[in-house]
Amino acid sequence: MGRVHTLRGTIVSSDEVLLPPQLIFDYASADQTRAWKVIDICFFPVSTKHNALERSSMSAHNFQLATDLGFDQYRLDASENRTFAWETITLDNSPTAPVLVSAFAARTDCVDPDHLITDQLYLSYVPETVATESTIDFEWSYMIRLEAMKISTSESILQAIKGKGQDVSS
Repeated sequence: MGRVHTLRGTIVSSDEVLLPPQLIFDYASADQTRAWKVIDICFFPVSTKHNALERSSMSAHNFQLATDLGFDQYRLDASENRTFAWETITLDNSPTAPVLVSAFAARTDCVDPDHLITDQLYLSYVPETVATESTIDFEWSYMIRLEAMKISTSESILQAIKGKGQDVSS
């Protein structure tokens, strides 16, 4: 096993606003023998800026990792070769269900173990909520564990092709 690294950060979003993909890792080097494998992902709410316990609503918060832009953020689609890791957190914001307790009770994630990062990594966030008269701004933390790997130049080329969108219509 190679050396393990972590990417940590936060994103802030309204529970009803789609965020464009955020570049969170960018490897630019002539050395094509380095790659990173995502071991696991974890997303969790830091806090809410408004009192979520006063609002009755259910919400799902979908996160996905991708190695290129141009994918449909609204689809958590495993057949899309640019995306390779997904996590959904379901929150019950009703007065009887505290936000943080319910978030971890309804967390599911999936990481493709056969996908390597050879240059860029993007984080995408898509909220799905039951409509109410007000929105809540969430601050989300994330931690992504990566394993550094040595690969051959041919493997690097294959991974670069696999991780990019292909325009076959031209």
